[in-house]
Amino acid sequence: MRLVQTWRNRRDLRDSYVKLANQVEDEIGLGKLDLPVELLQRNETFFCVERALMVQVETGLFKAANPALLQLAQQRLSRFWADVKPEVQARWALISSAAEVLIEAERVGKAIKQAPATIPALLKAYTDDDEPWCLLDTHHRNMESRHYSFDFGGSGDHPELEKLITKAEQRYTEVGSELAKHFMTAYQKAKPPVKGVLQQREVFEKKVKPLLGDGKVAYVWVDALRFEMARELSRLLKDDFDLSLQPAVGTIPTITEIGMAALLPKANESAKVVAVGGGKVALDIGGTVIKDRKDRVAFLRENAGVTVFEAKREDLLPEANEEGEGRHPGCGVDPHYLPGN
Repeated sequence: MRLVQTWRNRRDLRDSYVKLANQVEDEIGLGKLDLPVELLQRNETFFCVERALMVQVETGLFKAANPALLQLAQQRLSRFWADVKPEVQARWALISSAAEVLIEAERVGKAIKQAPATIPALLKAYTDDDEPWCLLDTHHRNMESRHYSFDFGGSGDHPELEKLITKAEQRYTEVGSELAKHFMTAYQKAKPPVKGVLQQREVFEKKVKPLLGDGKVAYVWVDALRFEMARELSRLLKDDFDLSLQPAVGTIPTITEIGMAALLPKANESAKVVAVGGGKVALDIGGTVIKDRKDRVAFLRENAGVTVFEAKREDLLPEANEEGEGRHPGCGVDPHYLPGN
């Protein structure tokens, strides 16, 4: 045991270990054995054991997702075969993500059955508890990202994994739909404006304007940045910045043309949705119809009360060198608007 462990741990010798392990595996026909999970998880000598364990965990999670199987999948992420073979690490990561979706969907699904009936209490449950419901969206986003980049090879190469992912997607849709239905029912019963809840139309007036007299203020607009994504971004930045995160109820309909315009000055005073032809709508603020980005920037310049410097994401990133290094095209951040005095 100590010999093979030392052999695997020696990076200068691991290629020879993999070659010989595969040779022995073929010679003794180890891949044909049907071993229980309890035995498989204590072993990492042969690659066929790792493959068999992945299938067993996928099958087990499909039947009933539980924290023990999730923990097992996460542990194998840092074991020998995951380190040697990137495809093994990617598969364990995808298995872990699917397990997280299923476990979180079960938790949130049960909580919704006894969910609070008021909008402030619902927002707190989704955003601000020790285990906020928005974690379900985070786990699903991570799963979809890993699913998209995973190489499934030929058709039918990973039947158990595909079944597991399909089940996770279905449960996410079921629970997410139930949560949305519960929220909309409570919202319809509430008398607008809902007290104790920040409205999207109030963001500039209450969160940005009070800071404009203290110095330069960066007002960053990111289209389709869900709350759970902002929560994760805040978590990554908390060691370097003094942060606070507060949810706001979006302006209906929650589309780019309305939501982005609702972040403008004076939106809290007189914003209303108007038709602009061709089946499209826009936001009217004090008689000015805001249709697109050009209109938003112009309105901000005229009504911010301070000098405005406006830039797009690519304007703020360093120029790429001859090797193409510097800019990060996948950063995902849309236009930046920087009002300041």
